[in-house]
Amino acid sequence: NFTRANEKEADRVGIQTLAEAGFDPRSMPMFFERLQQAARYFDNSLPELLQTHPVTQARIADSMARAESYHWRGKPNDATFQTIQAKLRVIESTPQESINYFRGALASKTSQNEQALRYGLALALTAAGKYDDARKQLDLLTGEDSNRIAYLLARTQLETAAGNIGKAITIYQNSFRIFPHNYPLTMGYAEALILDDQAVLAKSLLEEYSRRKNPTPHLFKLLARANELSGNPVQAHQSLAEYYYLSGSTAEAIEQLKIASRLSKGSSEYERARIEARKEQLQNELKQEVSRK
Repeated sequence: NFTRANEKEADRVGIQTLAEAGFDPRSMPMFFERLQQAARYFDNSLPELLQTHPVTQARIADSMARAESYHWRGKPNDATFQTIQAKLRVIESTPQESINYFRGALASKTSQNEQALRYGLALALTAAGKYDDARKQLDLLTGEDSNRIAYLLARTQLETAAGNIGKAITIYQNSFRIFPHNYPLTMGYAEALILDDQAVLAKSLLEEYSRRKNPTPHLFKLLARANELSGNPVQAHQSLAEYYYLSGSTAEAIEQLKIASRLSKGSSEYERARIEARKEQLQNELKQEVSRK
């Protein structure tokens, strides 16, 4: 039963929090404007949040006035940001479009970070299959900064795409010594090992990571593949179960555990009990999920 006055206070505190945290406080009224525009397409099926907290023109104007009272200088467009931006440009464009863009930007000597532009060009050249040209760009980058993870990963992706899996694995090994258990390096390293028929080593690498840090769906999907290729079908289905569970598909996870249970006749009693316990746990969670719908 909160009033509009309470809502205005919440907006005020939110804007203050944004400003004190170093974010642009004008982002809040900008977001309100987007919500208002999107709400036009919902008719009478608006989400409950927007029904009880309508985004009115007055609310947008009030939040904008509050935001403008804060002096915000903005954040520097740093090298890390521009590196990620370059990678996203390659993902969102065709390889040739990206090559044209980055070559043009480098030739015009724009204010953009030259290393980020060269990095984007290397990724685009790799995507286009122009591996020798990509290597030249990465050689220039690693000559200036040999231990930047983005450049190391770009190099491994290039060598993998070029069919030089052994060379890629060597780069992963050396990089892993500098950045042990880094997530992108670990996932890429495991994928390369699987491609090189070293599934047992990939399995060990992924299991070690999961003991140290929170595993992800992608990790469990890779682990399922490594277990399958290592001749461990029971563990493969257990890994797939965790992949489906973390992906929000509890019913599919239970089905994988049922398969693991059927295949576990030759496994230890402890292993079979562990599978049954996990299956029972997920079945209880599924019941709760269904009851909440």
